Amino acid sequence: MGTEENKTTKNLRYEIDWQYSPADFFPLPISERILDCDVTIESGTALARIEPQIYEQTFSLHNQLQRLIDARFKVQQFRTANKYELDDGSLTEYHHDGRRIRHLSATVSCKFSMSADVTITDASGKTIFDSSAERARERLQDEQDKIALQQLDGQLAVAIGEYYSKTKPPEPGIVSSLLSSYLASCNDPDNELVYLYELRDALGKRFGGESPTRQALGVSKAEWSNFGRLSNDEPVSQGRHRGKFSGEMRSATEPELVEARSFAKGLLLKFLLYLK
Repeated sequence: MGTEENKTTKNLRYEIDWQYSPADFFPLPISERILDCDVTIESGTALARIEPQIYEQTFSLHNQLQRLIDARFKVQQFRTANKYELDDGSLTEYHHDGRRIRHLSATVSCKFSMSADVTITDASGKTIFDSSAERARERLQDEQDKIALQQLDGQLAVAIGEYYSKTKPPEPGIVSSLLSSYLASCNDPDNELVYLYELRDALGKRFGGESPTRQALGVSKAEWSNFGRLSNDEPVSQGRHRGKFSGEMRSATEPELVEARSFAKGLLLKFLLYLK
């Protein structure tokens, strides 16, 4: 830190941290720039690192950051329908001489429940979150996903018909196994993800692992991983490892199931086209 800057700023830097629960409210870490501050949200802590000029020259920066961080949590809450707790944030001053002064939050926690529509704007008046518009976008996306799944069903029906119309269909053993798993997923919804995962597992063995399977069938790593996470790692009652979760189980949401069905059926379709 230069001498000139020491004269013009009160402290070396500032940090504000907000504690939230549950700690896994966000499945992946978030790192972004908000109001010229570096903000990370991960594992139960939202942390804003603030240059001294920004903090000392911006009126009510703490409250502005609080509102925008609240917005991130509200968006996630609408996506997951989960409750969360978020405190009012604690300020830490880092002095030039190495001292640190921490100002604890006056409010321990504040629980939010989304029972009414909320619109949040930033300091300039720009809308950054509108709960009504968010729900409308999600409903539209859900409908589009369902339409895409219906179209996939039609394509799959044609591909299956063409496959079995051949005099000598190739690799009948694995195709029969894939179709059996698919039919089981339809007839046993309580174990749907177990049977859909069998499709991915069988094709993984056929091609010799994840990477060659994805390469042969044109599947992205994100699609592959998302399906695996829902089937194996989420505490859903239709999943494969439900016995390892000691807490409360939940049913997979309809959008989650639509995504899983689309992935598994897409694998089956791509394999049938691959055999052509």
